[in-house]
Amino acid sequence: MWKEILARYPAISSLPEINGCAVSFELYGSRNTHLVVYEAPLECAVLFGLREDGTPLRPLDLDVGDVPTARLYGELDRSHDPVAEYNGIRETMERSIERLEDEKLRGRIGEIRLVLASKIGGLPTACTRRGVCGLCRA
Repeated sequence: MWKEILARYPAISSLPEINGCAVSFELYGSRNTHLVVYEAPLECAVLFGLREDGTPLRPLDLDVGDVPTARLYGELDRSHDPVAEYNGIRETMERSIERLEDEKLRGRIGEIRLVLASKIGGLPTACTRRGVCGLCRA
């Protein structure tokens, strides 16, 4: 599946060199079968960059050309209650999720969710698909 994505987005191979950091991706779609029912057959999204010193970078801080990126739903800082703010974003998104008879999920699940916790501190964790909770710091 990655060979197909690399053929569709040949710039992926040069993103680490262009940006001077490692680049994390999510591969998703209905052809990559699991609990989530995706509308797209196969797609990818840049999640974040990671510098050699461990500093994470937001997708919008990277030069990714035509490669899709995770949609930024919110950015938290110390002026917010990060848990309450993140839970509000998550609850809004998860209201549209439908549980199917076969226990699979459909709705606002078929894309990448990104919430950045900037200026809060702590270790970065994985950016996640809709319906799965996590925070990134950039």
